[in-house]
Amino acid sequence: MPDWVRLEDVKALIQEQTKDEAAVQSAQDGYDGATLRPVKTGEGTSGHEVLQFEKPGWTTMRPGIIVNARKPGERNPQYKKYGARTLRPVVNFDTCIKCTMCWLDCPDECFEVTPEGHYEVVYQACIGCGICAQVCPVKDCIVMVDELKFEDNEDKWQFWKKDHDGYNKWFEAKSGVSADPKVRTPAARQEGSGNANPSANPTSASGGDD
Repeated sequence: MPDWVRLEDVKALIQEQTKDEAAVQSAQDGYDGATLRPVKTGEGTSGHEVLQFEKPGWTTMRPGIIVNARKPGERNPQYKKYGARTLRPVVNFDTCIKCTMCWLDCPDECFEVTPEGHYEVVYQACIGCGICAQVCPVKDCIVMVDELKFEDNEDKWQFWKKDHDGYNKWFEAKSGVSADPKVRTPAARQEGSGNANPSANPTSASGGDD
């Protein structure tokens, strides 16, 4: 490891990112406990069992191996894609013009059409790529927000329907953008506010309907 990166640099980075002395010490303990030695050619392969098996054909696979096909418009309930997400889109339903662009361009098909023609995000299917925010023609209708600001994966259209003002306050608190399309100055986006960088949302940084 010293040939690639110095231990002190690793510890300094951990300290900077975590502010946790225990995490820094953990890196030191891991380094101190590691043993490095050359591995000789052929070492570790003698005496191992040689695996001998035949792969089953599709006609002989047991049912548990086969993944059943899903019907059109249906999602696999066991396949969730949000685990690696760092940003998530939040939608201002008041400014949505129902153009279908987010629904058409989403590579993970995570938008559902609501009874009123809006498009809501199914967060359990969303990987946070940000394409919806890029293609949305309405400024700040879809805003990408730091994933760490959220506590659940609940869909939000029903929230907006049942408590319009409450949802808009939630939208503003999460995104740092006013829910009122007439207000062009962000409502809560300030230096060090903790919101995602505005440049993470291409519609805020360089596009929109100005």
